Amino acid sequence: MINRKAIVTMAIGDDYLNMWREKCQNGWQKYADKYGYDVICIDTPLDDSKRARERSPAWQKCLILGQKYIKKYERVVWIDADILINYNDAPCISSTVPVNKLGAVNAWALPTPELAQVALDRLNDYWGIAYEIRDHTPQDYYASYGLNADFNEVVQSGVLVLSQSHRHILEKVYFEYEEKNEGNNYEMRPLSYEILKSNCVYWIDHRFNLIWLVYKILYYPFLLDKTQPENRMLTKIRQKLFIMTPINWTAS
Repeated sequence: MINRKAIVTMAIGDDYLNMWREKCQNGWQKYADKYGYDVICIDTPLDDSKRARERSPAWQKCLILGQKYIKKYERVVWIDADILINYNDAPCISSTVPVNKLGAVNAWALPTPELAQVALDRLNDYWGIAYEIRDHTPQDYYASYGLNADFNEVVQSGVLVLSQSHRHILEKVYFEYEEKNEGNNYEMRPLSYEILKSNCVYWIDHRFNLIWLVYKILYYPFLLDKTQPENRMLTKIRQKLFIMTPINWTAS
């Protein structure tokens, strides 16, 4: 039987490729076998131009739908190469996403909009002056890249459920936007902006792209690096810990 769905990632360089093979590949393959996906790990650049070499390979996820060996798939699930999959419990990620929609997690609602703000405030305290978080709202997030947007959501681009109809959105971002600095999440700000502007997003369960740092600072602050002077905030946030709802499955 020929699979019509694929899980695609990119790992450029031996360090990243070996990490993905050691930590991720087995779980990804078991999940793929369970739900009928092929697994494709791209280990060479899709664009090796001077412009491409001067910015993060993360941008090249925007080129995957144009590759000949990927065009044959009806659904393409992009997953960043540092994400683990709980193949025992996680459901099929594309099963509820309409084929004309782009499935993604709202980064400003991880795990809920209210707790996302708590996590952001705590991260600001944790990093302190050395890494001031300017993005207190989704509007700030876009504005820091120079985008004037009224969206109340941010597409977390680490996991995307795609169809071929979304190729033009991804390639528009790749060819029309530039990387500004590392703190701007590479392609994520303009990609989120263009996806939301196209009105094609379908929000999926946040557990498909669960960010460990968010959960760590919400529920397990004792795991933070205690050697950093900014950790003066640890005592403060230990006094207001939330009770964590059990998570049955997660993709990261």
